[in-house]
Amino acid sequence: MNATLILLRHGESTANADGTFTGWTDVPLTPRGREQARTAGHLMYKAGLLPDVVHTSVLARTITTADIVHLDKLDPPDVENLNIPTDQPLRYDLDHNFSPRKPGGTYLDPDTAAAEAAAVRSQ
Repeated sequence: MNATLILLRHGESTANADGTFTGWTDVPLTPRGREQARTAGHLMYKAGLLPDVVHTSVLARTITTADIVHLDKLDPPDVENLNIPTDQPLRYDLDHNFSPRKPGGTYLDPDTAAAEAAAVRSQ
């Protein structure tokens, strides 16, 4: 089995630019951080590294980075499948190659997860 794990840090945030530590404080990307994400996305795309699944923290800077790097390469239905509602238990069943049997996993409470995903799409 061949698999690739890509670890990518978010682009420059406003706190990074100010030289301050934020931890879990939710601060946005700077214009430079957005450009860093675009550059990372182009480099990954040129290298043939288009992820099947993207996981981020709930912080805006990480989600924005993932959006810029990855989502502009996907069709709208694929983007909707990446909206993972927070606080919803998600189960991944893996095959003998450690690949998810169902891409995106299975929500333990699918009705609530679907309602939350719809709320995310309407924002």
